[in-house]
Amino acid sequence: MGSLGNIRREKFSLHKLLKLFCEISPSSMAADDQEVPLAEQLKVAVECLDKITESLETEGVTMSSVEFLASFSTSLGLVESCAQNPFWNREEIKVLEAVYDSIGRNRTMAQLLMADAARTPLGSPSCSPELSTSFDASGASVASQGDSQSQGEAVRDHISALRRHVTPDMRLASVAGMAQAKQLLTEAVIMPIRYRHLFTGARKPWHSVLLYGPPGTGKTKLALALAAEVDSELYAITPADLLSSWFGRTEQNIRDLFGQLRARGATRRVIVFLDEVDGLCRRRTNEEPESTRRMKTELLTQLQGDAAPSSGHAGHLFFVCATNCPWEIDPAFLRRFQRRVFIGLPDRDSRKEIIRTLAAGGTTGTAPGSELNLPAAEWQNLLDRTAGFSGSDLSDLVRNALYQPVRELTTATHWIGVAGGMWSPCSSNTVGAVRRFLHLIPAESVCARSVTIRDFYDVIESARPTVCEADLRRYEEFTQQFGQLG
Repeated sequence: MGSLGNIRREKFSLHKLLKLFCEISPSSMAADDQEVPLAEQLKVAVECLDKITESLETEGVTMSSVEFLASFSTSLGLVESCAQNPFWNREEIKVLEAVYDSIGRNRTMAQLLMADAARTPLGSPSCSPELSTSFDASGASVASQGDSQSQGEAVRDHISALRRHVTPDMRLASVAGMAQAKQLLTEAVIMPIRYRHLFTGARKPWHSVLLYGPPGTGKTKLALALAAEVDSELYAITPADLLSSWFGRTEQNIRDLFGQLRARGATRRVIVFLDEVDGLCRRRTNEEPESTRRMKTELLTQLQGDAAPSSGHAGHLFFVCATNCPWEIDPAFLRRFQRRVFIGLPDRDSRKEIIRTLAAGGTTGTAPGSELNLPAAEWQNLLDRTAGFSGSDLSDLVRNALYQPVRELTTATHWIGVAGGMWSPCSSNTVGAVRRFLHLIPAESVCARSVTIRDFYDVIESARPTVCEADLRRYEEFTQQFGQLG
């Protein structure tokens, strides 16, 4: 709601609401709902208006609107300060609904103000565009052609912002380990694209896969590599890109976004990476609000569509969803994923490959891409001590080991000249050593020593795996219960 135009539309909607509430008087209203006293209805309704006004004031709304509302609130004598609690809870929402039911006014007007997400601030910068909607005499919303065009442009801009850069040389072969996952993705995505004529009739291509496993195991990297492998556009979506606190807006966001992506997928290769999907499709409960149920229903509808076009089209749309908590996903969503791929911790060979790849070129005096040369016995010891580490854990380990020689520069007191006019730290008894401090050496002449196995051992002393045994057992139980086929 940052622009002046949006603020003006907010003011217009506020005046509409004020006009509506000014028509309410205790003498003209009958408390149809005996469970909610009339005084309480009015009290909560006015408090809600106060919250709206308080939010609008911070966005630059003129004081006349604020003063007008304050005068109206005071005349009713039912206002309490809400500065300590600028949120709506479910009980307040229920009472606000009762107000509109009692006076027989348009229910949509109230719904446009309801924060469907529990305890969401009103008047936030993500203020809903519905508040700028006009209403005809019957209370029905009227959207202008300009508003529709602006909304379409906003969706397209949003999609462009979600597109991730895909590095052409990042292929599946460059991803260490995950042999089974790469094989399954090859069958599900790569082969239907390369050999489209083979996937017709009952042998239809898959269009959705769920990657699940501990955090930091490379699920996002796998999606990037897959997009590069098939020369596809990649759009990374999180729950925050879809959820809204405004009534009905989350479902509309899902329809708009998926509609645009399907349109793009009709003529080009598109991979949609939906990360943290458990944030959208948790198991349904009796306590969850109706808005959450509608959102899940809409998402189910979008995911079950046949995203892969026929063999006569060049396009292809594929959904790759990822989660760290597959057991929290509703069974109806699990059935939508035609393949479920477990991305576990790297095995011994994969850990060695990851360490060698990350350390390549990280030592001074070696050419980029050169390998970390260690004796076989040292490799065995290093791999033994990194058992249970995830890919992210290994990345942190290597990065910290590479920093060890740089850290020593700040405490070095003796230096020795090396090739190319460079200076490298050394011990005080080294032949040719010169006593000098770092700040006295030209920055471009400073040279750090090479990384050694001792640097890795020093870092490992304080490093711990981020994935515990209990979590690993839970992933194993989930895989045994649900398998990896949809």
